[in-house]
Amino acid sequence: MGVVVSLLAPGVATLEGLDPAVWAGADRIELRLDRFESEDLPHWAAWIQACPLPVVASLHGAGGLGSPLESPDAHLARLQDAVRAGASHVDVDWKWALDPRARFEKAARIVSRHVLDPHADWRAAYQELCSHAEPTDRIKFVVAVEYAEQGLEIMDWVHRQAVWPGGRSAFCMGERGAFTRLLALAQADAWVYCAPRTDPSAIELEPAAPGQWTLADWQAMAPPSPGAVQAWEGIIGTPVRHSLSPMLHGQALRKAQEPVGYLPLDPRDLAGLLEALRPYRCRGFAVTAPYKREALALATDASPAARALGAANTLRWTPQGWFADNTDWIGVRDVLVAAWGAHAQRWNLDSDWTRQRAIVLGGGGAARAALHALRSLGCQRWVCTRDSTSGRALAQAFDAAWLAPWELDRSIDRTNASIWIHTTPLGSQGRGLLLPPGRLQPEHLVFDAVYQPAHTPLVDMAHQAGCTVVGGAAWLLAQAQEQYRRINGSMPDAHAMQAVLHGHQTLYGGLPPGPVVLMGMPGAGKSTLGPLLAAALEVGCTDVDQLLAQDFAAEHGEALLAAPRAVTQNAHPVGVGQALEAWGLEAFRAREARHIERALQAETGVLVLGGGALETPAVRSALAQRGTLVWLHAPLEELARRTRAHDQLRPAVTEESDPGREQAALWARRAPWFAEWAHVGYASDAEEGAASLVQRLAQLGFPLAR
Repeated sequence: MGVVVSLLAPGVATLEGLDPAVWAGADRIELRLDRFESEDLPHWAAWIQACPLPVVASLHGAGGLGSPLESPDAHLARLQDAVRAGASHVDVDWKWALDPRARFEKAARIVSRHVLDPHADWRAAYQELCSHAEPTDRIKFVVAVEYAEQGLEIMDWVHRQAVWPGGRSAFCMGERGAFTRLLALAQADAWVYCAPRTDPSAIELEPAAPGQWTLADWQAMAPPSPGAVQAWEGIIGTPVRHSLSPMLHGQALRKAQEPVGYLPLDPRDLAGLLEALRPYRCRGFAVTAPYKREALALATDASPAARALGAANTLRWTPQGWFADNTDWIGVRDVLVAAWGAHAQRWNLDSDWTRQRAIVLGGGGAARAALHALRSLGCQRWVCTRDSTSGRALAQAFDAAWLAPWELDRSIDRTNASIWIHTTPLGSQGRGLLLPPGRLQPEHLVFDAVYQPAHTPLVDMAHQAGCTVVGGAAWLLAQAQEQYRRINGSMPDAHAMQAVLHGHQTLYGGLPPGPVVLMGMPGAGKSTLGPLLAAALEVGCTDVDQLLAQDFAAEHGEALLAAPRAVTQNAHPVGVGQALEAWGLEAFRAREARHIERALQAETGVLVLGGGALETPAVRSALAQRGTLVWLHAPLEELARRTRAHDQLRPAVTEESDPGREQAALWARRAPWFAEWAHVGYASDAEEGAASLVQRLAQLGFPLAR
C-alpha cells in the first residue's frame, strides 16, 4: 500500500516554490510532466534529483486527462529524461507499453489505462491493459463513473481477477467515484493517488483528476491497516462528497483500531445501491438527503423512532437484512437536556420539561427529529413553516401547533416560548436570521442546527441578546456518536470526532464585498440610521427612495428634493409616493432595481433600500453577490405608530387605508425575505444607535477602514 501525491504544477516556478508540507506523510510523489516545456528540462530534472521522496514521472495523453505532446517520440523521450533525472517509476500509457522505447533500465514501470466513457466496455479495456503489460510492471486501471453503483460493480469485478504479480492500482474517476479509492484499500499492494495539501505559501494547486481526495482528508479517514480491511461502513446521500461523516466516523474507527473502511456513496438509485453492496461485508450506513424516507421503506425492519419519524438516518445490516433506525432525534434530545439543565440553573428557571415551550423553525427531516425529541420530553411545542398545508400536517403529526413565519413577531409574546430550534439550511452561507432582530431575550435558549460555519447570523444575534446558544456541531456529534454505537456496538472516542469537526469548521466572516445595505419595513428607521451609520464609517450614504424621488422631480420639472433629506425620524422623500402612483408598481420596481444594482458596485458606503425592494427578483440576484445586508426591525405596533405619523409621505402599496393593517399585510409578504437574506440583525429601537451596529460589523469581519 502506498499514498502518492499527484503534483500537476502549472510551471517550473510553481514547482520550485512549493512548501514540502503539501506532501507531508505521503510515500511517493507523482510529477505530472504535462505542462512543462522542453526548455524547462534542467529545472524539473534538478527538482526530481533533490526531492526527498521517490518520484513517479507521468505524462498522460488525452485519454488520461493529460496534455499529449505532438508525437509519441517526444512523449517517450521526455519520460526518458525523467528516468535520467532519477525518477523511481515511470507511468506509461498502455498504447505505448509494447514500444521498445517505453522500456526503462533505471526505473520501474507503471502501465496505465484511463477509460473516460462510463458506458464503455471496461472489462475488455482491463483485459487489453493486461495484455500490454509485463508481469513485472505495476498496472493502473481507472474508469470514469457516473454514480456509486457503477463503482461498486467495477471494483468488485477487478478485485476478483487474478492477482497481478507486479502490483495493481484500480479505482474510479469522478466525484461519485471518489469512494473507490478507499475500496482499493482491500488490496494490500494498492497505491492511492491524492491531491496535495493546501500549500502554506498560498500557491494554487489543483487535483490531477476529478475525485481525488486531498492528502489531509485521506489521512483523516483511511483505516490504520489498509491491507486488513474486513468490513465497510459509510454514508449514503446526494450530494455526499463534502460530508464530514467519513472524517468523523473514519477517525473514530482509527482510534478504536477497527479494520473498517468508511465510504461516501452517491447513488443513482438507493435500491440499486443496496443490491450492489451485496458482495461487500457491510456493517451499516448513515443515510442523508434525499434517501431517508426510502431507506425506511426498503428496510426489512425498523425501530419505533424511525417509523414515528417516517425516515431513517441509519441502516444497520443484520442476518435478516437491513434494519432502519434514526438517531437524529436522540442527538436533539441529548443536547437539549444538557443545555437546558445549565440554562435553567443560570436563570433559576423551572426544570420541569412539561412546563417548557419551544418553537421549531423549519419543516424538513431535522424539524421532525426536533419535534419528536420535544414530544418525548413532554415539552409544549409549535412549528413554523412557510407552507401552511405541509406545516399544519407536520404539526398535527407531532401534536404541535403551527405558526406562519410572519406570525413570529407577535407569537413570541403569545407563546411565551423560551426554546428556539432552527432546522433549515439558512445560515450555512452567512445569511438568514429567521427571527426578528431584538425579539430574543437573555432567558431564551437558541439551538441552531447549522454546524458550518460555527457562527451563523442567528447564532450571532442570540449571542448579542445574551441567550444560551447551542450550535449545530453539538447536534451533529451527538447523533453521530449514537449512530456509531448502534452500528458498531460501542461508543466512539468523542474527542477524536470533536477534533475532526473543529478542524473543519469555519468562523462566520468573509462578508461579501460592497456597501452595508439597510433593509426593513417602512418605519424601521432605515432613513434615520443610514446617514448616522455612514458618518460613523466615514463613507457616503445612498438612499434609493431619495434617488427615485429625484427621478420623479426631474421628469416633472419640480425641485422637490433640491436640498439633502433632513435627518429626522422616519423622514421620507415627498416624491416617492407620487412616483409610485404615476409610474405604477411594476415600473417603480424596475427603476428601483436599476438604482440598487448600480449602487452595489461601490466598494464602500451605506445603501438604504425601500421597504419592498427585496420583492424584486433582480434585486435579490444582485444582493446575492454584493452587500452586507442588515435587517432593521421594530415591533409591528411601533412600525404602525411611526408610519401613522408620516403616512402622507409614504407610498401606498396595498389596499389597506389603516397603517396598522397595512403594516401587517406588508409584514406577512416581506418578513420571509428579510429573515432569509440578512447577514446581521439590528433592533431599530435600540438606544445604542449607530455605534453598536458599527461594533457588530467589525466583529463579523466587515472592513471598517478601506
